[in-house]
Amino acid sequence: MGVTHISYLKQTPKLVIFYEEGLYGFINYSKLPIGISFRKWLRREVLPELRAKGTYSINKESYKDNLKDENENLSLYIQDKLNKERNLSLLLEVLNLIDRITSKENEDKLRYLKDILNG
Repeated sequence: MGVTHISYLKQTPKLVIFYEEGLYGFINYSKLPIGISFRKWLRREVLPELRAKGTYSINKESYKDNLKDENENLSLYIQDKLNKERNLSLLLEVLNLIDRITSKENEDKLRYLKDILNG
């Protein structure tokens, strides 16, 4: 899987090493907006700098931009979920109303309305 545990004589691991392919497998796991932005940041900024310099330090402006993007993605995701929940709630209300209108006790009223509308 790309992970190696190094231990000494039945002791708990002192060092865990992620090989690059194991790291990619780990970061590709999430399909949530926050996971997608994290994956983009890691691939576009962190890994190239690690390969080039051997270290990575956080650029405050870049970090702020990434947080802003992450917050926007999360807000869109939450808004989408709220819209779907609201639509389902409205649909349930309509179905309940239809059920009440078409119940047996309202048949006579519906026939009467039909007669009035048909003249």
